[in-house]
Amino acid sequence: MDGLKLPLYLADINTTEDEIYVTFSETEDIENHSVYDDFYSIKLSKKDYRENIKIDVIEITPNVDLTKYTDINDISNGKEYSIEQALKENCFVTEAQGYNMINISNDKEMMDKFIENCQNGKSGFIRSAMYGSDNNHPNICDVEFKDGKYYIQFTGIDTIKNEPQVYARIYTKITKKRMTMDGEHYDWWIDVWDDKGMGWTVSMFYE
Repeated sequence: MDGLKLPLYLADINTTEDEIYVTFSETEDIENHSVYDDFYSIKLSKKDYRENIKIDVIEITPNVDLTKYTDINDISNGKEYSIEQALKENCFVTEAQGYNMINISNDKEMMDKFIENCQNGKSGFIRSAMYGSDNNHPNICDVEFKDGKYYIQFTGIDTIKNEPQVYARIYTKITKKRMTMDGEHYDWWIDVWDDKGMGWTVSMFYE
């Protein structure tokens, strides 16, 4: 998928009589691989050199059904994505009202059901659309749970290039808990408030 920012590593090299096949794979190991590695060098022996080179990249990003959801890369690049469109696509939608993010989803328990299903080992997908002051350009986060891991992609700003970017990460744990001020670290979260004015944070962690 164009626009995703997940580090790559050299996964495999194979040669035939006429060609060399180089395979890169996205990696969840963002601690030891930089997302800004745009150049890769490979040292080959003379016997492995071929003039024809085939390159393949294995993606480990969420599988998003584009017949049901607007492409996140189009949204990141400025395509309008209104609250009405997000609700039509059955997203988990939150909207800033005052200082709070209010859950205005068609199904208010959508995130709870997703978390419960994941904790029971059931694969699934959810898109979160968080609207601030601009009701046509939200923060988007896609989450797919499969094989015990959470594959996510989300919109953001590349602080080095100062331009919109879609990032990708893999997490191993999801929780929902009351918001606290104890300084606990989390890597990704959604803050929501229920009809009773109770605040909750949906957090995802590395183990």
